[in-house]
Amino acid sequence: MKWMVICAAVLAGCGASGPEGASVIRDAASPISSMAAMEGARFAGDWVIVAAFENGEMGKAGDRVTIGAQGDAYSMQIARAGNVPLTRTGAGRFVQSKPKREFWVLWVDADYRTAVIGSPFNQLGWIMDRTASGASDRVAAAREILDWNGYDLRQLTPLTP
Repeated sequence: MKWMVICAAVLAGCGASGPEGASVIRDAASPISSMAAMEGARFAGDWVIVAAFENGEMGKAGDRVTIGAQGDAYSMQIARAGNVPLTRTGAGRFVQSKPKREFWVLWVDADYRTAVIGSPFNQLGWIMDRTASGASDRVAAAREILDWNGYDLRQLTPLTP
């Protein structure tokens, strides 16, 4: 019986770990879902990360992001990471092959002005907006989406003017 408790503790720790040296930004036991109705053509274009979990991975508050969409081929241009080719793996789900990272669109407002990007594997979490200021009501809604998907909002770093 004792060994079962030890194994369970070890496995639970494995599920919650992130990249080496990175803090755990999301509860791995919480369900997470991507946006099924995301329209790639409307999602494409220029964005600014207005808040991010700065856990050692790419994408920090203030970074500019350009999303390219050509049919099912997507790319993301981020100043600190360069061009990141993405493969669509499902509705609102994309993967970068090397290093392997998943980018899920968790939410986007009806007019595609504010979006939430996350990952089920504790790799990243961002709130992006078309402008650096981001409307407070949409950013508040985006924070609620992150919270709903198990993110620790205490670790969310907003863009400071």
